Amino acid sequence: YYQLISSGNPIGPQDLQNIFLSLDYTIPQNMAYLGIPGDGAVIPFAGLYMGIDEIVEYHTKRSAIISENTPLQDFASTNVTNGGSISIFYQIKGTVTSTGATYITDAVDYFQIIPQNDGVRIARLTRYFDTWGVTLAITGGVKYPQYS
Repeated sequence: YYQLISSGNPIGPQDLQNIFLSLDYTIPQNMAYLGIPGDGAVIPFAGLYMGIDEIVEYHTKRSAIISENTPLQDFASTNVTNGGSISIFYQIKGTVTSTGATYITDAVDYFQIIPQNDGVRIARLTRYFDTWGVTLAITGGVKYPQYS
């Protein structure tokens, strides 16, 4: 997943089908899911994304607004695994594309991995991070712009 993001190439459905499960409502734990915290009125890529097409939508929105490192570039990142759960603790260093504003925040990416016949697939990915610094970078320092 991180190698795909780091490539700098647009991410399409075929790319994600190779690493995420397909969306199957009959088996709740078997669905491609990506959760990003924040207010969608302020951080346009915040929200819940279910299924390959919505996860592509997330990456399209995100890459149009910001550029960030991945744990592959943070040599101090820590991985914790337990069965089908993987948590990766790292520091996000990002830049807002339109303004050049930067931010640094600690983050945890929590993956739930499901074995398949042809390897493992990501069932869920939830990112936890301090949205305040990202919000201020995106809004140019305006606090709570959705209430202005």
